This record gives sequence, C-alpha cells and structure tokens, in this order.
Amino acid sequence: MRSTSLHDTGDGLMRTSPVAPAPGFIATAAALAVFIVLPIVLAAMCVYGWSTP
Repeated sequence: MRSTSLHDTGDGLMRTSPVAPAPGFIATAAALAVFIVLPIVLAAMCVYGWSTP
C-alpha cells in the first residue's frame, strides 16, 4: 500500500548509489585503462615486431 514510500526510497537509492559514483568511476577507470593498457599494448607490439624479422 505504501508505494510512494517504496518508490521514494528506491528513487533515492537509485539517485544516490549508482548515478553519483558511476560517471567518476567510469571516467577514472577509462583514464587508467588508457594510460596503463595503451603503453603496454604499444610496447608489446614493438617488442613483437622487433623480435620477428
């Protein structure tokens, strides 16, 4: 019967938990992935290219 209370609580949790940290976390993860994975991939490609005639 208290659909408004459940909806309010769910909406509050939805706005507080996933939405607030998600953009920052995704941006941080993307930046870390680019700055960490990209050099490793490039280095691996260079080493693989140099090691094979």
